[in-house]
Amino acid sequence: MEKEYLLEELLPGKSFQDKVRSEDSRVFDRKPGLFRVYVYDSCTSSLDRAWELIRQDRMNFGDSVICFSQSRGRGRMGREWVSCKGNIMAAWMIPCPDDHGVNRNLISLIMGLTIKRAMLNLGVVLSLKWPNDLIYGDKKAGGILIEERNNMLVAGIGINLASCPEGSRMREQSQTEPGSLDGCLTNGNQAELWARLVYFAHFCYEDTLCNFSLIDFIHEINSNLWMMGKSISVESGGHLIEGILTGVGEKGEILVEQPGGIVSIASGSIRKNQDW
Repeated sequence: MEKEYLLEELLPGKSFQDKVRSEDSRVFDRKPGLFRVYVYDSCTSSLDRAWELIRQDRMNFGDSVICFSQSRGRGRMGREWVSCKGNIMAAWMIPCPDDHGVNRNLISLIMGLTIKRAMLNLGVVLSLKWPNDLIYGDKKAGGILIEERNNMLVAGIGINLASCPEGSRMREQSQTEPGSLDGCLTNGNQAELWARLVYFAHFCYEDTLCNFSLIDFIHEINSNLWMMGKSISVESGGHLIEGILTGVGEKGEILVEQPGGIVSIASGSIRKNQDW
């Protein structure tokens, strides 16, 4: 069953709603209180529903979908996103960064930093695992999948609020042990928590697009990068590359130090080596 809300209708407290109603957005073309949130008890995936709503001309920048249960969630590289009830399974329509002079190759990292900064406003400290995972307590508590169609972008955002997947299926697909934020966010249901997250995230996203230089952005990513300065292995193009993670480059690639010098890796999956 579909329910449609304005963001301000899902946010707690009159003062919070008044603040949302009065704020202008520089990149979303609307006040954040007027963002729409489509809520579903179940669906194949929040991304599927978002693209269907876009085809119906019912979604604009800032609008989002949240599903309480999804049967065919998906992650990066065609992997399944194993979903548990009680967690956030959402999709958010966002403006293209290159419309604001920002390299689109950085979009996964931009969105990762956006969610990390928004979660900090909710009292949760996360780190970023290149290229698109959210780490809490050295475990994977969330992930981001950017999809593009017809020059439109939708960010699929999964966050393990209450529990994490169990069993070998999840571990076979992930290089990082799954975890959750259980006990960290106790006020509000999933839809309300998502609305609060979107409210903060829209400011973080436009701040990155409008106020950050590339140097500032790379510095903040590196300051929050999981396994920064430590020994890692990277699976990329059928090869296993080992070395010290020294940061992210200007095109979103990671830089790995080996005895012969710095290696630049544009895509792949990282994991920490056993000595860590």
